[in-house]
Amino acid sequence: MDRRVLECLFLSGSWHTPAADIPEDPSRQFLLDLLYTDGTANQPGNFNLGFKQYTYPVYIADENTPEYLVESQNPDWGNLHGQTMPLDPAWEPSAGTDGQIIVVDPTTERYYDLWQYAGITDDTIHVSNGSVIED
Repeated sequence: MDRRVLECLFLSGSWHTPAADIPEDPSRQFLLDLLYTDGTANQPGNFNLGFKQYTYPVYIADENTPEYLVESQNPDWGNLHGQTMPLDPAWEPSAGTDGQIIVVDPTTERYYDLWQYAGITDDTIHVSNGSVIED
């Protein structure tokens, strides 16, 4: 993987904060108890994860990736509505109803996330919402 991609994903992102630097939430124990005892699983502590249906596929844009206008059904839920972003029409969202996609553009150091991607028509990407993170 290209060094710029790795840096964009893992080193320079604003979300990259060592756990040791994050103060403990005062409601930590309450939330842990709630998750463990009041979860939806039929057995306490049993967590079901859907790594194929509800895991964001990550795609890396480059100078050849076409750009499209983004139209969001919920423009107030993100900051991507009305902006352009790179997206290859061959890229597929996750299989679940969330239809998620992440696009990393190492050249611009932007990270895009789309929720309920519905495809591209008339040179416009259609989503329920999306966000861009610029570092």
